[in-house]
Amino acid sequence: MASRFEQELIAYRIVREGLSPLDGSGAYRWGGRWTSPRRYVIHAAESYALAVLESLVHFNRGELPPRLIVAQLRIPANVSREVLLSDRIPGWTAVQPNSSCQEFGNRWYDERRSAVLMTPSVLSPFECNLLINQAHSESGSIEVTQVKPAIMDDRLLKLLRGA
Repeated sequence: MASRFEQELIAYRIVREGLSPLDGSGAYRWGGRWTSPRRYVIHAAESYALAVLESLVHFNRGELPPRLIVAQLRIPANVSREVLLSDRIPGWTAVQPNSSCQEFGNRWYDERRSAVLMTPSVLSPFECNLLINQAHSESGSIEVTQVKPAIMDDRLLKLLRGA
């Protein structure tokens, strides 16, 4: 029996309405925990709940864009992936990304070791975030299967506003 990492994956990505869910230009401009700027990486999550949490911590306090969408991405089983275990990078949970995280992710991206890098989530240690390397030849096999308005519960938004 294949592990959950070896079979077809469904991932979730929340973006502003009007932006392509398969566009890594934000990561290209700003980078992130796992990659420095100038790398086209699509960030997604293993579940919708994790995608919501990841979105909430990255938007300005108390402000969400007026219209967000959630895209469901299908990653076929034959698309290469690498699973990063949390004990491989000391200090990876720091609020500010450390250079070890970016060094690892930059090497993964630049070497095109796989189309997908599955990283542990600081927000939910039982789930993974997925980084999709747009420079990898297999990334074109990943497709958007559904797009819907993203639903954010008002109680979460109150937490964001500090109410």
